[in-house]
Amino acid sequence: MHIARTMVESGNALAVMGNHEYNAVAWATPDPQNPEQYLRRRTDKNWNQHKAFLEQVGEGSELHNSMIEWFKTLSVYLDLPELQAVHACWHPKYMNMIDPFTDAGHYWLRGEPAPLTEHIACLDYSVAGGEGGKLCGYRFGGETRLKKENFVF
Repeated sequence: MHIARTMVESGNALAVMGNHEYNAVAWATPDPQNPEQYLRRRTDKNWNQHKAFLEQVGEGSELHNSMIEWFKTLSVYLDLPELQAVHACWHPKYMNMIDPFTDAGHYWLRGEPAPLTEHIACLDYSVAGGEGGKLCGYRFGGETRLKKENFVF
Protein backbone atom coordinates (compact mmCIF):
# COMPACT_ATOMS: atom_id res chain seq x y z
CA MET A 1 0.00 0.00 0.00
CA HIS A 2 2.80 2.40 0.92
CA ILE A 3 4.58 1.82 -2.40
CA ALA A 4 1.44 2.31 -4.50
CA ARG A 5 0.36 5.43 -2.61
CA THR A 6 3.82 6.97 -2.82
CA MET A 7 3.99 6.30 -6.55
CA VAL A 8 0.55 7.82 -7.17
CA GLU A 9 1.15 10.86 -4.96
CA SER A 10 4.52 11.55 -6.64
CA GLY A 11 2.92 11.40 -10.09
CA ASN A 12 4.70 8.20 -11.11
CA ALA A 13 1.63 5.96 -11.24
CA LEU A 14 -2.12 5.99 -11.67
CA ALA A 15 -4.55 3.93 -9.60
CA VAL A 16 -8.25 3.14 -9.58
CA MET A 17 -10.42 2.22 -6.65
CA GLY A 18 -11.15 -1.49 -6.41
CA ASN A 19 -13.63 -3.42 -4.34
CA HIS A 20 -11.23 -3.75 -1.39
CA GLU A 21 -10.74 0.02 -1.14
CA TYR A 22 -14.45 0.67 -1.63
CA ASN A 23 -15.35 -1.85 1.06
CA ALA A 24 -12.76 -0.38 3.45
CA VAL A 25 -14.31 3.07 3.01
CA ALA A 26 -17.82 1.70 3.54
CA TRP A 27 -16.66 -0.27 6.62
CA ALA A 28 -15.30 2.93 8.19
CA THR A 29 -18.16 5.26 7.22
CA PRO A 30 -21.23 5.66 9.44
CA ASP A 31 -24.56 5.34 7.64
CA PRO A 32 -26.01 8.86 7.48
CA GLN A 33 -29.54 7.40 7.62
CA ASN A 34 -28.71 5.24 10.66
CA PRO A 35 -25.68 6.62 12.56
CA GLU A 36 -25.43 3.53 14.81
CA GLN A 37 -24.66 1.48 11.69
CA TYR A 38 -22.00 1.65 8.97
CA LEU A 39 -22.36 1.65 5.19
CA ARG A 40 -20.77 -1.83 5.15
CA ARG A 41 -22.63 -4.05 7.59
CA ARG A 42 -20.59 -5.51 10.45
CA THR A 43 -21.26 -9.16 9.66
CA ASP A 44 -18.86 -12.07 10.26
CA LYS A 45 -18.36 -12.40 6.49
CA ASN A 46 -17.46 -8.72 6.10
CA TRP A 47 -15.23 -8.77 9.19
CA ASN A 48 -13.30 -11.73 7.79
CA GLN A 49 -12.76 -9.83 4.54
CA HIS A 50 -11.34 -6.80 6.40
CA LYS A 51 -9.62 -8.53 9.32
CA ALA A 52 -6.06 -8.70 7.93
CA PHE A 53 -6.14 -5.07 6.75
CA LEU A 54 -7.61 -3.78 10.02
CA GLU A 55 -5.12 -5.74 12.11
CA GLN A 56 -2.22 -4.38 10.06
CA VAL A 57 -3.23 -0.71 10.23
CA GLY A 58 -5.14 -0.67 13.52
CA GLU A 59 -8.81 0.14 13.09
CA GLY A 60 -9.45 3.81 13.86
CA SER A 61 -5.73 4.64 14.03
CA GLU A 62 -4.19 7.67 12.34
CA LEU A 63 -2.78 5.36 9.65
CA HIS A 64 -6.19 3.74 9.10
CA ASN A 65 -7.94 7.11 8.82
CA SER A 66 -5.26 8.39 6.44
CA MET A 67 -5.65 5.35 4.19
CA ILE A 68 -9.44 5.68 4.15
CA GLU A 69 -9.16 9.33 3.17
CA TRP A 70 -6.71 8.42 0.39
CA PHE A 71 -8.96 5.62 -0.87
CA LYS A 72 -11.73 8.22 -1.21
CA THR A 73 -9.56 10.18 -3.65
CA LEU A 74 -9.22 7.24 -6.06
CA SER A 75 -11.30 7.28 -9.19
CA VAL A 76 -13.56 4.31 -9.95
CA TYR A 77 -12.21 4.33 -13.51
CA LEU A 78 -9.77 6.20 -15.75
CA ASP A 79 -10.85 7.27 -19.21
CA LEU A 80 -7.82 9.03 -20.66
CA PRO A 81 -7.12 9.69 -24.35
CA GLU A 82 -4.47 6.94 -24.46
CA LEU A 83 -5.63 4.64 -21.67
CA GLN A 84 -8.77 3.31 -20.03
CA ALA A 85 -8.65 1.46 -16.71
CA VAL A 86 -11.25 -0.01 -14.39
CA HIS A 87 -10.92 -2.46 -11.53
CA ALA A 88 -13.45 -5.18 -12.16
CA CYS A 89 -14.49 -5.18 -15.80
CA TRP A 90 -15.25 -3.16 -18.82
CA HIS A 91 -18.58 -4.56 -20.03
CA PRO A 92 -17.86 -7.29 -22.64
CA LYS A 93 -20.51 -5.86 -24.98
CA TYR A 94 -18.31 -2.78 -25.38
CA MET A 95 -14.85 -4.37 -25.38
CA ASN A 96 -14.59 -4.41 -29.19
CA MET A 97 -15.37 -0.67 -29.27
CA ILE A 98 -12.34 0.26 -27.14
CA ASP A 99 -9.56 1.89 -29.14
CA PRO A 100 -7.10 2.82 -26.37
CA PHE A 101 -5.62 0.28 -23.97
CA THR A 102 -7.74 -1.12 -21.19
CA ASP A 103 -6.74 -2.66 -17.88
CA ALA A 104 -9.36 -5.27 -17.01
CA GLY A 105 -8.79 -6.40 -13.45
CA HIS A 106 -10.41 -8.84 -11.03
CA TYR A 107 -10.01 -12.03 -13.01
CA TRP A 108 -7.46 -13.93 -10.87
CA LEU A 109 -5.34 -15.12 -13.77
CA ARG A 110 -2.47 -17.56 -13.25
CA GLY A 111 0.91 -17.88 -14.90
CA GLU A 112 3.09 -15.24 -16.51
CA PRO A 113 1.50 -11.78 -16.94
CA ALA A 114 1.04 -10.88 -20.60
CA PRO A 115 -1.41 -8.91 -22.78
CA LEU A 116 -4.80 -10.57 -23.30
CA THR A 117 -4.97 -8.80 -26.66
CA GLU A 118 -2.84 -6.05 -28.17
CA HIS A 119 -5.04 -3.50 -26.36
CA ILE A 120 -6.20 -5.31 -23.20
CA ALA A 121 -4.12 -5.91 -20.09
CA CYS A 122 -5.34 -7.81 -17.04
CA LEU A 123 -3.31 -7.01 -13.94
CA ASP A 124 -5.08 -9.42 -11.60
CA TYR A 125 -2.73 -12.36 -11.16
CA SER A 126 -4.24 -13.69 -7.94
CA VAL A 127 -2.01 -11.92 -5.40
CA ALA A 128 -4.88 -12.09 -2.87
CA GLY A 129 -5.67 -15.68 -3.76
CA GLY A 130 -2.81 -17.46 -2.05
CA GLU A 131 0.19 -19.32 -3.41
CA GLY A 132 1.83 -18.19 -6.61
CA GLY A 133 -0.15 -14.97 -7.04
CA LYS A 134 1.61 -11.91 -8.42
CA LEU A 135 1.20 -8.24 -7.57
CA CYS A 136 1.30 -6.91 -11.12
CA GLY A 137 1.53 -3.56 -12.89
CA TYR A 138 2.01 -2.32 -16.42
CA ARG A 139 4.54 0.38 -17.36
CA PHE A 140 2.67 2.33 -20.02
CA GLY A 141 4.95 4.48 -22.15
CA GLY A 142 2.55 5.67 -24.82
CA GLU A 143 3.00 2.63 -27.07
CA THR A 144 0.21 1.75 -29.51
CA ARG A 145 0.30 -1.98 -28.68
CA LEU A 146 0.78 -3.60 -25.30
CA LYS A 147 4.15 -5.28 -24.70
CA LYS A 148 4.72 -8.32 -22.50
CA GLU A 149 8.00 -6.83 -21.27
CA ASN A 150 6.15 -3.82 -19.80
CA PHE A 151 4.40 -5.99 -17.21
CA VAL A 152 6.12 -5.73 -13.83
CA PHE A 153 5.56 -8.08 -10.90
